[in-house]
Amino acid sequence: MKNRQEIIEALNEAIQLEHTLMLQCEHQALTVRGLWRAAYNPFFTELSDEARDHARKFGQKVVGLGGNPLMAVGEIKQSDDVFEMLEFDLELERRALAAYSRALALCEEGTVLRSMLEGHL
Repeated sequence: MKNRQEIIEALNEAIQLEHTLMLQCEHQALTVRGLWRAAYNPFFTELSDEARDHARKFGQKVVGLGGNPLMAVGEIKQSDDVFEMLEFDLELERRALAAYSRALALCEEGTVLRSMLEGHL
């Protein structure tokens, strides 16, 4: 694979964003209050679990490419306003999507990673 290092870098960026989203959503699940709690606690918990699973899946691909998955977290934004919480999460999701799209653009046709990324996007 000719773009191996660039792909690893793009995936590692996505992994860091997934780790950030995982912790941010876990915090939101714990802190959402009032009438919103019943609806959004399970939502934030599920989103956190999905982000963890994505980080793990693509971390394994980074190892398969000969790299080291990044175990870092970016800024975790906090708010008491559920709409602001959702905006924070959407921002991370969009940034992760851009990183996955960069990795996809670097992948050669017919590779497992390309198929995996296409399925993810």
